[in-house]
Amino acid sequence: MRPIDFPESNTIFAKHQGEYVSLPAFYDYSNLDGERHFGRVVHCWKLSWRERLRVILSGRMWVQVLTFEKPLQPVRLATEKPLMPVQLEFLHSAPYIDEREASGANDNHGAATRGLGVSDEGA
Repeated sequence: MRPIDFPESNTIFAKHQGEYVSLPAFYDYSNLDGERHFGRVVHCWKLSWRERLRVILSGRMWVQVLTFEKPLQPVRLATEKPLMPVQLEFLHSAPYIDEREASGANDNHGAATRGLGVSDEGA
């Protein structure tokens, strides 16, 4: 399984961090309820043929999330692409999100793929 780029992606987490796999993502800058910024992040993963067969046969998908001893954040897995209200003013002017600055730590985002069997190899 590997993360893949998609047309709506507007940032890359763990970019140029050799110990992590780069994670293309859509970072939603909108305020969904007009008051709070939820910080929704969408990323897409491609399964190898072996992984696809395993899912078909077992009907199961395992999820492992590193919390760094912080509260667990909501996670949603889906087989359909979620709606992404791309806002052009942000798409072209969105700042590069440095995971260390965004999280207040040095490797919270990049660590999400470290040690989980994720590689840069194609599926």
